[in-house]
Amino acid sequence: MKFIKYSSIENGYRKLFIDYIKEHLDFNDVTWQVTEKIDGSHLSIIVDCDTMETRYAKRSCITDDTFMSCGVVADKYLDSAKMISEEITMLNSEICIDTIQIELEIFGQGIQNRVVYGAKDVVAYDIRITGVRDDKLFPAFLDPLEVVELCDRFGMPHAPILADGLSFDDAMAFNIHFNSAIKDGVENNYAEGVVLKPSKVMYLGNGNRVVIKNKSDKFKERMKSKRVKREEIWTDRMNDVYETINQYINHNRLRSAISKIGTITNKDFGKLMKIVSLDVLDDWAKDYEWDVDKKEQKSITKKMNREISNLIRENFLNIIDGVY
Repeated sequence: MKFIKYSSIENGYRKLFIDYIKEHLDFNDVTWQVTEKIDGSHLSIIVDCDTMETRYAKRSCITDDTFMSCGVVADKYLDSAKMISEEITMLNSEICIDTIQIELEIFGQGIQNRVVYGAKDVVAYDIRITGVRDDKLFPAFLDPLEVVELCDRFGMPHAPILADGLSFDDAMAFNIHFNSAIKDGVENNYAEGVVLKPSKVMYLGNGNRVVIKNKSDKFKERMKSKRVKREEIWTDRMNDVYETINQYINHNRLRSAISKIGTITNKDFGKLMKIVSLDVLDDWAKDYEWDVDKKEQKSITKKMNREISNLIRENFLNIIDGVY
């Protein structure tokens, strides 16, 4: 049974990424779908197409049904996942399909706690095929409307579709400040944002898939520049670099890291800190680059880790209790 990690979705504010999309050969041949971005935790159902065995996976690896207590919620959709897999296999006989990976978001009470959704549930938002065609590995995502049609047909809930058939400019301009479509009747229950996908799956030259997220200000993991105490022993350039890194250290990023782990215990402080630290530097490197020497980098990351440690420590008891 093959597992493939679901890659992170690019932010709509990254101009370079947007420019790459506009240069894509298929750019003028697609329309765009807008769905609600659900504020939860990533989950996959993986189906072995030979045996119809199913497994769960979180973002980084195969897991079991204790992750976010997903078995209690998602077990009822395993038959749907199997029927979807059988249909895909039948419709793609030219591919020797090994696994079908249905990408979900598990959300609801006790997960993130920033949007009121009610009881825990899952929604699908992507389906990936892994197999062999013409003696070559064949990994591919289904087009968005194929995902919706299969989910509707076989009883798998999917992310709410807010608009379809839009131009790129209209999709990028879509209002990101709206009440979640998951739970009606709750005032000021703002959604995390939106996800934009082209009507036909598109990949960039580096292999990255074209999917965009636009988050509302409340959920952004990069904040506006804030006043940071400047270190007198540092150069001005070192202080300037740290101010840009500090924009990426915030509660939303910490919550995102928690969602990747699942249940946090008092033994997970170091694990959580490592994930946040790597996530900060990874996201920062998409917008900036080091222009200080290795020794200065080490000094800057040391201060960054101290800031992250303080953020986790002041909230750690609530994190363990699941009320953060």
